[in-house]
Amino acid sequence: MPYTLLVVEASETNRDMLATLLRRNGYRVLEASNGAQALTLAAQEPIDLVLLDLSLTDLDDGEILRRMQALPALAGVPIIGVSTHDRPGAAEAARAATCAGYITRPIALASFLDLLARHLRPAPPGPPDAGPDS
Repeated sequence: MPYTLLVVEASETNRDMLATLLRRNGYRVLEASNGAQALTLAAQEPIDLVLLDLSLTDLDDGEILRRMQALPALAGVPIIGVSTHDRPGAAEAARAATCAGYITRPIALASFLDLLARHLRPAPPGPPDAGPDS
C-alpha cells in the first residue's frame, strides 16, 4: 500500500503541481486548500506525512502546526514546511515551529524525493509471498 501524503497548499497551481509530482512517484495524495480543510482530512484519513504551505491565509503557521500536532491521528507524523520564500533563517524557523523539514519552491525533484524518503516511516513488512506453487 502506498504512503498517504496530505498536501496543504493555498495556491491551486502549486497544489496541483505537488499532487501530480507525488502521484507520479507512487504516493497516495490528499489535498487541502486551507488549514481548516487540512484538519478535517487529517482527522478522517490515515496520513503518513504532511506537506504544509507556510503561507496559508486562514490560520497562521504556528496555529495550524499546534492544531495538527494536537490531533491523535497525526501523532508522530512528520510535517514538512513548504514555502516560496528562501529567506535567511526560514528553515530554522520552520524547525523551531516543530516542522520536521523545510523545502522551497521551485522544488528540486531529487532532493525533494530524498527528503520524503528520510521522513517516512518504513512500511511494515507484509505477509511472505506464497509464490506461484501455493
